[in-house]
Amino acid sequence: MWVTPLILWLFFSVNAAVTTFFHLSDVHILQDFNPSGPVRPGYCKTQPITNVTKASYGYYGKYGCDPPRVLFQSALESMHSIIPEPNFIVYGGDLAAHGGTRENTITSVTQVIQGTRATFPGVPILFTLGNNDCYPRYVVNSSFAEWLPTLGNLLSDIFPDQTTKDTFIKFGYYAYAISPHLTILSLNTILYSPSYAAYPSNDTKQTDSFNWLVAQLDQAKLTSTKIYIIGHIPPSSIEYEDEVQWHPEYIEAYFKLVSMYPSTILGQFFAHTHRDDFKIYDEPGQQPMSILICPSISPNSYTNPAWRVYFANSTSHQLMDYIEYYADFLAPRADKLVWEFEYDFDAAYNQTGVSTSSLQDLFRKLRQDPQLFFMWRGRYESQFSKERYKFLCAMAHPVRADYLRCIDTPNKP
Repeated sequence: MWVTPLILWLFFSVNAAVTTFFHLSDVHILQDFNPSGPVRPGYCKTQPITNVTKASYGYYGKYGCDPPRVLFQSALESMHSIIPEPNFIVYGGDLAAHGGTRENTITSVTQVIQGTRATFPGVPILFTLGNNDCYPRYVVNSSFAEWLPTLGNLLSDIFPDQTTKDTFIKFGYYAYAISPHLTILSLNTILYSPSYAAYPSNDTKQTDSFNWLVAQLDQAKLTSTKIYIIGHIPPSSIEYEDEVQWHPEYIEAYFKLVSMYPSTILGQFFAHTHRDDFKIYDEPGQQPMSILICPSISPNSYTNPAWRVYFANSTSHQLMDYIEYYADFLAPRADKLVWEFEYDFDAAYNQTGVSTSSLQDLFRKLRQDPQLFFMWRGRYESQFSKERYKFLCAMAHPVRADYLRCIDTPNKP
């Protein structure tokens, strides 16, 4: 299914019953990105810059590296061309590059917020704390008390009031009432990560955060308010690294908690893995729940950059659909990166809404239909994998030296 920006905008601009919002994450702006530098995950900045044009591979970023600011600016422009006036924008965390300095972390966060505000003036911006938005990352050998005030001041423009800002500065999480009957809860998922420096000390932040979440959900249930939860690190394992992202006891506690509010929580949005994914929690005696994981802007993990736009019923706040766009670094281009329609969730998977029940149905289809699974698998990494250009290079370059040169500089053979 192909949906043009004009058709989307005409339909949703006249349909007041539809809420639209963007979800993008893991921007990872690398301040000293070098388009001619060698590929080293997160770092492409050790060789002199050569003459790289906008049409060249490397200008907007390279597979295996965090990107320059120009990639983020290109993403913003493409988003604005599709939906110029969304109801709000969600950043899933990690605006700064992997392993950046304190100064570069501050600069990257500032560039994302200011760039978004300039492109979408007046549109609410929601942010959830990522491990690379902290210095040092995961606040190793440091504390939230040393970093969150700095970050909170950088983000001052996005908080609706001083109380919300103060809550973020103290805890790293906050609640944002988007409308009288829709509130977004932004979690501090670093607290539950095995990489969080304070674990397993007598730190009570994890318990305090769960107590805060329960209080927010209880109040929402009492007032018939619907909830979207946003977080950076998902409560799950990651299949490609075979590692758990939260401590197992926190994963279980979290899903047991949220499963008590199935009619209140209508969406859970996470990131961090740089992949397009979802997870389903379905245990006997508990209400099934699901989370959605959006892909990244950064191609650091050998994926194409991508973002998505959600459509929700403005009255019930049920998620109706989402559409994903991506940019293929290997595609020919003239003077700018081309962001292409990738897929429409409802149309691609024959669904009528994005919910736990629709994701359960999709999971059953993926188990039964190998062709559908491999279509999904291509979207998982936004239409790219290392194997793609390895195959292409091997087809076009039977001479070993030429093949290795092709692999090192993955232009389309």
